Amino acid sequence: MFSHGVASFDPTADGVLLWTRVATTGTVNWTVATDVELGDDAVVESGTAEPRDDVGTVVVEVDGLAPATTYFYSFSIGDVRSPVGRTRTLPAGPVTDVRLAVTCCARTVD
Repeated sequence: MFSHGVASFDPTADGVLLWTRVATTGTVNWTVATDVELGDDAVVESGTAEPRDDVGTVVVEVDGLAPATTYFYSFSIGDVRSPVGRTRTLPAGPVTDVRLAVTCCARTVD
């Protein structure tokens, strides 16, 4: 159901965008936590989202996070959970150096 995995992008000091793509229609649940196990006591934000278009893209804007903090996140539909992703917010205030990883995927057709 989550064959394209998960991704995070566009970090700020208090938020991040989360992405996945689903192979079905319907409501998608999302969770952000401070622990890779996503335990109830570590959850800091959660909610639901609907796929944006006919290809199943889900993008969630998460705000209210702490600066310079590592978070773990996942999506779920029913009992099926996506892989757990890891993201980090930017530091607050002036920043002299930032290291970001960028990746891209593309499907070519012959």
